[in-house]
Amino acid sequence: MERKQREYFQGSREWLFEEVREWVRGETDGGVGRNTNPKRVFWLVGGAGTGKSVVSAQLLKTAGIREHIKAWHFCRHDNAAGSDVRVILQSWAAMLTCLLPNFSVGEQGDDGVGKAIVAATSVTELFELLLAAPLRRVAEGKGGGTEIKGDDHSRKQQQQQQTLHPPCVMVLDAVDELPRDSLEALLQLIADKFGDLPSFVRLFIAVRDVFQSSNI
Repeated sequence: MERKQREYFQGSREWLFEEVREWVRGETDGGVGRNTNPKRVFWLVGGAGTGKSVVSAQLLKTAGIREHIKAWHFCRHDNAAGSDVRVILQSWAAMLTCLLPNFSVGEQGDDGVGKAIVAATSVTELFELLLAAPLRRVAEGKGGGTEIKGDDHSRKQQQQQQTLHPPCVMVLDAVDELPRDSLEALLQLIADKFGDLPSFVRLFIAVRDVFQSSNI
């Protein structure tokens, strides 16, 4: 990532960074800065050698964007260990634990979640344990606690709390460099489950020719 940041030509692609800033801010209600209908995923699509990874890396240094990035993963075709979807999810969870206030995969001293993670047989289960459930607790103001349940009114209040939460951006670069099985599993997971995350969570994806190699 540092190498890609060094390749950035200062002042270039400012139009793109401004688009990303607007996406991070989302739509507002009455100018009070509340995200009312944010677009959850930003797709950056381009040919080989067009600088997508340089842009992704530079996001982490760009004012108005870097403050909201809480997790990232730069895929590489020559890194088999980092190409597994489970590894990507675990990496994101570790970063969110460090960078997102109140994010915790499980309560301190509770090894039940850890055992469930080890026993998880699908990436969908792992996504729920490592990301979805902890992010819901953050949205509810219950970091490390249990999910709040209640009537329609209480659920509506929880949704409003999610809307007011500062954006949390995750970056996924060069996803097309994943092996085909990992690529399709990850895209299917995003298509099926990302919309279930709290509304303040966003995903920036940089990709090349992905739809030519996937059924999604």
